[in-house]
Amino acid sequence: MNVATATGANDTTMNRQWERGTSDNVNITTTTHTIATPGVHVLKFWMVDPTVVLQRIVVDTGGLLPSYLGPPESRRL
Repeated sequence: MNVATATGANDTTMNRQWERGTSDNVNITTTTHTIATPGVHVLKFWMVDPTVVLQRIVVDTGGLLPSYLGPPESRRL
């Protein structure tokens, strides 16, 4: 998935995203993926820029309510 395309970095909506990102000091990127088969799946992330910090990954399997701070951290089992 190309994140620049998913975030709208190539069109005029980028201005609103930049305004929110600079006022909140955060960049929230949302992508949608269809999982066709049940079972164990793996999310992989690679460092492309050493100045970017990945702070939180949220996986919404349904029922996630909108929140300014995001959902609370889930417990590890």
